[in-house]
Amino acid sequence: MKTILTILSLAALVSCGNTTPENPETSTNSKQPPPTVPQNVSSSEKPLKPAPGPFIYPFSEKFGGMIYQISKTPGKRTPSGTTLVRKVYTLRTQKEFKAFEARIPKNFISKGPARPNTDPILNSPSPDFSRNMLIVVEYDYMWEKPVVVKITNTHHKLLVKARFTEKPTIMQHANGVASYGAVSVLQSSLPVELVR
Repeated sequence: MKTILTILSLAALVSCGNTTPENPETSTNSKQPPPTVPQNVSSSEKPLKPAPGPFIYPFSEKFGGMIYQISKTPGKRTPSGTTLVRKVYTLRTQKEFKAFEARIPKNFISKGPARPNTDPILNSPSPDFSRNMLIVVEYDYMWEKPVVVKITNTHHKLLVKARFTEKPTIMQHANGVASYGAVSVLQSSLPVELVR
């Protein structure tokens, strides 16, 4: 009996001696820290491009000449050539163009013999308003029409720069008559603003 107990004791000691502690580096149950992820970086996001700046808006087909002013008081012509009013507006539809064209005199306004107005807009086909529009600059002085020199698109508005005769020659001036300059540009819903 003592022999059997001695053998069992020796076997237990041998078994305990062969047992090795679990290696934490190879154990599947060990907890490892998650991989480090750089902050504020996403592979699905692309850097935002800066908004494009203002750019020159191209124009063509220059028109210009005398034009009857729109009277604020029906039947009364507005005094012209005194305040030198400058304004800009657009013609975006055929209806607006026809109303504008009706304000252009068919003959030159003078005391001499009647001479046909040579403004090219009178003999040109109507603009294709499905693609284009007209920008008109009007000047409260009949003898010197304004000239559009540059249009800038700011993405919020169209800035129209025009050249005016600041000190026009003193000449007899017909009331209710002004001058204009117009150019054709691509259709745009942006408002227009006259700049100096």
